[in-house]
Amino acid sequence: TGRIKAGIINSLGQRKDKQAVGMLSKLVSDSDETIANAAVSALGQIADEQATRTLAEAKDNTTGKLQMRVMDSYLLCADKLAVAGKKAQALSIYKEMSKKEMPESIRTAATKGMINAMK
Repeated sequence: TGRIKAGIINSLGQRKDKQAVGMLSKLVSDSDETIANAAVSALGQIADEQATRTLAEAKDNTTGKLQMRVMDSYLLCADKLAVAGKKAQALSIYKEMSKKEMPESIRTAATKGMINAMK
């Protein structure tokens, strides 16, 4: 079932299983919203280069609650980049996500991330 698959997907994200990123990337567009949401969250937890790229593309190709989850996960990737010392990459994501067309909660989180990354 979708819930069982979502549980497995969540486990992959918690383990930060980089080998699963290709499969998870395909599941972002799954017709089962539970699976798509789990895949997006897992990609945000893994936050490697491929996962970040997938989320960057998905933010423009999703809508509604899934798109908000994508944006949150994309910001999580930026947070992890900043912690890893890749501040220029993180700041680029924060800047992109702080544009006025983004939802207010996303802009606020991006601005906070930008401030923290510049410390």
